[in-house]
Amino acid sequence: MIAKSHAFLTLAVLALLGSTSTLGAQDDRIRPGKWTSKSQWPEGWIVYESPHYQIQSQVGKDKAKRLANHMEAMFRLYKKVFPPGKDGFIKKPVKLFKDQASFQAYSGVGGGTLAYYMSAPNRELVGYDTGVWQDEKKPEGPTTGKLTRKEIMDRLLKREPMDFLGVMSHEGWHQYFHWYVVSMLQLPSWINEGMGDYFYCAVPPYGAKGRDAKVKLGRLNDARLPTIRVAVKQNRHVPWKKIIRYAQSDYYAQPGLCYAQGWAMCHFLMEHKDRKYNSIIPTFIRLVKDDGNIEACTDQAFRGIDIDALEEEWKAWVLQTKLPADEKLEQMLDDLDKEETEGQPAGGGGSDAPSGDGGGIFPVDPNE
Repeated sequence: MIAKSHAFLTLAVLALLGSTSTLGAQDDRIRPGKWTSKSQWPEGWIVYESPHYQIQSQVGKDKAKRLANHMEAMFRLYKKVFPPGKDGFIKKPVKLFKDQASFQAYSGVGGGTLAYYMSAPNRELVGYDTGVWQDEKKPEGPTTGKLTRKEIMDRLLKREPMDFLGVMSHEGWHQYFHWYVVSMLQLPSWINEGMGDYFYCAVPPYGAKGRDAKVKLGRLNDARLPTIRVAVKQNRHVPWKKIIRYAQSDYYAQPGLCYAQGWAMCHFLMEHKDRKYNSIIPTFIRLVKDDGNIEACTDQAFRGIDIDALEEEWKAWVLQTKLPADEKLEQMLDDLDKEETEGQPAGGGGSDAPSGDGGGIFPVDPNE
């Protein structure tokens, strides 16, 4: 039996509101969209203007400026990957609330959402300060010597809040795309959310120097990788021919799995050395800009591609790709299994093993 984990379900819902969801009643003291005069600023808020964003901040100027600088760097990255072939980007509003309660009072969303982008009518990006910013040093965790099975599994599952700048990078992609295509067109979710998580990983780690300190594509997603690895191991991933045709409702019906698979598919294709593969997503985005027929654009983007063979290559990549820290933790878990096997009668189990887990490495249901 595989124990279910709430951790990845929470990670998966950061963008579930997407660009077409209906929000609850908003706090009428805070004006939606851009603020055109200081008289529109609510008490306790400031506005910081950058070339492409209006940051409306409830947490002061310093964090507003840091967020603006990051979003400008991401805008340049979005534009480099998907050149719009046009100018005239209208400055977009970004609201930064001080905490979850204020964020929920404004948006009416549930507890699992950290940020969202709402396309109509204001095209605004809204989030709250989670207290976890990638440009800040993380507090040192306690050192306890030898870890228990539960501690190892918790670390493998990355049970920690998502990085705020990464979340905004994800949502900023949705905002950029809806400017890119002009219309209210909804991308297939595997690209829409998968590319969001691909951009999420562009945030440099704290303390990075030189080129590594800049936003950079191609970093692995340590929240998604463990989920898709166990899904592929158990042959519980969604076949490529099926997921590339998924409606949004199909994708959101299995958020933990589909978000992880969407990221892994996008990362694999965008980072592939073979141009016939790494051009699939850019080709689709370019086509859909001028043709809203999603099915036809999908057919053309994958024209000449053996999708079954591509999926097999992707599966091999997923299984061989590990984060260095996870490799160490998995080795610790293997050593613990060996110790318990040697120290227990046949059929016995260690006292730290969660009930019903059976000692599996990743106790997470990829279909959650």
